[in-house]
Amino acid sequence: MANSANFGNMFSMAEASLLPFLPLLPAQILLTNLLTDFPEMTITTDTVDK
Repeated sequence: MANSANFGNMFSMAEASLLPFLPLLPAQILLTNLLTDFPEMTITTDTVDK
């Protein structure tokens, strides 16, 4: 789930090595990582149906 949530960041950072500018600032990367971690954290509190 982390790979699918962060695929855009991984792709843009890999592409950034070919471009003369950064597509995302480091603070933006940290913010998107934090925001995409919330859905992953809800999995731990999920209960199984009877």
